[in-house]
Amino acid sequence: MCGLVVLMDAAGEARHTRVAAALQSIRHRGPDGEGIVSIDTNGVVDSEQASIVMGFCRLSILDLSHAADQPMRAGNGNIIVFNGEIYNFLELRTELETLGHSFRTAGDTEVILAAYAQWGDECFTRLNGMWAIMLYDAATGDVIACRDRMGVKPLYYASTGKQQAFASELRAVMKALCFTPAINDAMVFDFLAGIELEHTEMTMFEGIVR
Repeated sequence: MCGLVVLMDAAGEARHTRVAAALQSIRHRGPDGEGIVSIDTNGVVDSEQASIVMGFCRLSILDLSHAADQPMRAGNGNIIVFNGEIYNFLELRTELETLGHSFRTAGDTEVILAAYAQWGDECFTRLNGMWAIMLYDAATGDVIACRDRMGVKPLYYASTGKQQAFASELRAVMKALCFTPAINDAMVFDFLAGIELEHTEMTMFEGIVR
């Protein structure tokens, strides 16, 4: 299942401790390992003055080795946290190998990193599967969020204006931003009325979307 948390603060005040607390709240999603990477505004990794903190709790499935632990770093400095499964990763891996890429793991996470290095944003159109991906681009300093086409894998988002958080569960978003949102009355009404809830990006909490 796995779980991811990403906290961003342009002022460099994203806290490692908040992401650690958020990961603890979703530890049931990934009991096999946990990792956190902090990145400052200059792209320095493991900085105390972080503008981006990426965390991951892992459920090992395809590659059981520690080489496949996340957050995973590529040789070009890109970093990924990824929850899901890419069904055609072996085909993509073979194609990428013919283009000069080499791999040290047997799973799909490293294939996504290589695909992004080769094709940029267009790599996501080549993926077949279910996924929630957060990828830090070291060259631009951007953080890219991507979900599968049907939204099978959860990815929740909220912003306090100063800080932004993405996570696999609502509770992790709240922990990362250290806030308790108001109840979304409209969504509660729809739920109690038996209305389909997948018609909107809204959630049961004001300010948190999916």
